[in-house]
Amino acid sequence: MKQFIYKYKVYILAFLTISSIVLVLFAKKSPPTPKITSTTPIDQSQNIDLTMIPAYFFDIPISISDITITSNPVFNFQLVQQNTNTLIATHTLNFQPATTYVITISWQNTILLTHSFTTMKSQVDPLLIQNMKDELARDYPLGQLTPYTTSSYRVVYSAPMTLEITLKNKDVSPEKAIADIKSWVSNNGGDVSAHQYTIATPSN
Repeated sequence: MKQFIYKYKVYILAFLTISSIVLVLFAKKSPPTPKITSTTPIDQSQNIDLTMIPAYFFDIPISISDITITSNPVFNFQLVQQNTNTLIATHTLNFQPATTYVITISWQNTILLTHSFTTMKSQVDPLLIQNMKDELARDYPLGQLTPYTTSSYRVVYSAPMTLEITLKNKDVSPEKAIADIKSWVSNNGGDVSAHQYTIATPSN
């Protein structure tokens, strides 16, 4: 009889221990799934500016590492957390004109929201303009400062990274003019060694 009571107590103790472990495991609840309460722009917006930055507002604090963004057509967004409940989707390139973008926001691989917006019409491709600006900045970095004119010479870009110096004063040697222009390039933040310098004489 004593042996039965002992075994009974052991079984009861084991049962209570297992029950406690199960209760502890179930007490550790998984984090709640956030909800997106609003967006900028709102769903199915029209005539959206090509530089617009989408924003997403959540009902609870979220971690940016849990959030992913995809779009159709494919577009390169970079998520930035403005505060605990707000994310923005920045981008370096402009949107394409007259294009509908479908954006999907997911949290831990669970889709929270799919929304769309359509960009404004434009007669000029903004990507083409941006590429042209990049090329100008690369090939003619001091272009906004030219023509550069003094009493002795006039300086313009004759080709990418090539400054043409037209002498206006016969008393100024080509070497002196080039030295002066190199100093001018350096003072204006240009790369002296990356530029080439040519001398031209004014036509009579």
